[in-house]
Amino acid sequence: MKVAFVYPAFGSLAIESLAAMARAKGHSAALIFDPCLFEDSFVTIRPLARLFRMKKRVVEKVAALKPDVVAFSVVTSDFLWFKEMAALIKAETGARVIAGNIHATSAPEEFLKLDCVDAVVRGEGDLVIADILDSIEHGGIRPDIDNVCVNIDGVPRLNPLRPLIQDLDSLPFPDKTLYADTPVNASDIYTIMASRGCPYRCTFCNNDLMKKIYGAKGYVRTRSVANVIEELIMAVKTYDSRHVNFYDEVFGAKKEWMREFATEYKKKINLPYIACANPNMVDEEHAALLRESGCVKVDIGVQTINEKKRREIYNRTESTEIIRRSIRLLQETGIFVAAENIANFPTESELDMVEMARFYNETRPDVLKVFWLRYFPGTEIINIALRHGALNESDLKKIDAGEHVGSITIDNASPKLHRKFYILYVLTQVLPRGLVETIISKRLYRLLPTSFLPGIAYTAYRLLMKKSPDAEIMMRQHAKRYKFYLKEFFTGRGVKG
Repeated sequence: MKVAFVYPAFGSLAIESLAAMARAKGHSAALIFDPCLFEDSFVTIRPLARLFRMKKRVVEKVAALKPDVVAFSVVTSDFLWFKEMAALIKAETGARVIAGNIHATSAPEEFLKLDCVDAVVRGEGDLVIADILDSIEHGGIRPDIDNVCVNIDGVPRLNPLRPLIQDLDSLPFPDKTLYADTPVNASDIYTIMASRGCPYRCTFCNNDLMKKIYGAKGYVRTRSVANVIEELIMAVKTYDSRHVNFYDEVFGAKKEWMREFATEYKKKINLPYIACANPNMVDEEHAALLRESGCVKVDIGVQTINEKKRREIYNRTESTEIIRRSIRLLQETGIFVAAENIANFPTESELDMVEMARFYNETRPDVLKVFWLRYFPGTEIINIALRHGALNESDLKKIDAGEHVGSITIDNASPKLHRKFYILYVLTQVLPRGLVETIISKRLYRLLPTSFLPGIAYTAYRLLMKKSPDAEIMMRQHAKRYKFYLKEFFTGRGVKG
């Protein structure tokens, strides 16, 4: 069987893993990107996005492959894109269309409403993809495959979920050869996961939904250090990778594993890497192990500095002092710290944002990432928002349908006050502490403009401040991607759609 994966803009570790499993079972796999120029996380300019649409060209590329199956990995923010893309491809190719990933898991009925969808996969898809392809090879998609959802006489059938894969070492390594004819490559930075799942249960995160579905026991699974090192040795040999991105929800949560990893990674790989951590994990030993093994940057979640609301709204148990300490410990070892907070949560007040600015002014993380709260289907934050009146019942259908889309960072869609605070957060990184405190205490931030300055401030901040260890890599990859697809567009190989 021949499966064509279609994905918007960037590389996908999920698709790499599914392709590896399909190929291991004797099927062929290919990947076609929809470039989504000027409507991605790098830059969003709607008029240019409409001008440089390349969906017709994507359909042509898929049709040229003559696939038996077209597969999509769909997160909530991509669902509207999926609906359009899947319908176009189905009409042109007639191939079977299947969809998986978190939005398919949380809202499978939304997919089954679409005439272009033949089957939906809930939960982990590694073993399911092979079962689907095998069944098609023998006549069609069997309606009784675990994890698969189909329509039977117009009625959705949601089959039971098979247990989570506990032995991650048994899986083939993700297949990055999918990117051979694309601008994506693994030489600049190699993305890998050493574990699946998260030990925490933040109300805003899709892991909250997954634990509701699977239960907490056995949800967090970790590969052996030897297996991780084996993949990275292959990466260096095959792709000449020069940096590593550990894409785990939290990296190295188990101390014994981290101790073994630090020794083996330094000895056999010795490349700079980036990772994510929870403040509760970070103590003197953990920070030292990260740095000694080659970690150069850690993303760490602050979310809000209001300790009571952080616990009650986000289910984050760490104290503000623990967050402060984790930032200090990481910076003292020489690790670059990216602090993240989520704005516009239920009950957030101006005072909360003031105290957030004061915290950033005091601790001075190396870079700030301000996210706009996005509601994902099935997560507990939705119930909390309903209780506080931040959402109403009519919003729930929009969330399931992928229409209730929040922005990735504070932008034109946000209330004016939030946009003023976004500028203030940036100022905490560039102005003297005393001057920032004056701006806060005298409420001068209320005088900040909101039309265009936030975007300019953010751009200037990224260009002028100390660079994140991965920032230049990401900028270079984005530039390569735009150059590749703009050339394709203007030379006639891209067709406006």
